[in-house]
Amino acid sequence: TDAKAQMAMVAKISGKTQKVVQQFPTSPNTNAVTSKSYNNNSNEFTITASGTYSGFYLTNTQLTFGHVYYLSASFKIPKAGKVRLNTDFAISANTYTRCEKVERVNANVTFYNLEAASGDIFYIKEAMAIDLTVMFGAGNEPNIDTCKKIFGNG
Repeated sequence: TDAKAQMAMVAKISGKTQKVVQQFPTSPNTNAVTSKSYNNNSNEFTITASGTYSGFYLTNTQLTFGHVYYLSASFKIPKAGKVRLNTDFAISANTYTRCEKVERVNANVTFYNLEAASGDIFYIKEAMAIDLTVMFGAGNEPNIDTCKKIFGNG
């Protein structure tokens, strides 16, 4: 299915929208986190790390394992390093960097600062996990470029 047809499909979705594009949990499971807060106005998590692999993750209670998802988040970390959105991304310091991918999810989805030190404060903004299998049907899930256009990051 081409991008225009997929965008038209998104416009036609009615009852599925609530399930497909759920509000991202404001209190997700955490790993190596001393404290976290969520700002609903800016759709941003502020996280204080207690060590490496600091951040949050989604499990099979929030995701359907075996489905294809569009995963996206903007990270802002205090020093250049690696973050993980199920895949490692190298990003610069002190500026928001959008990381995104399309993948079949078969395990927890991680949103981590891999190189955080205890006490580091970092931010995760506009986190998304959109179930493309429910939205478009199995085998019809769009690629990353189409997702960027559909969901406004391209």
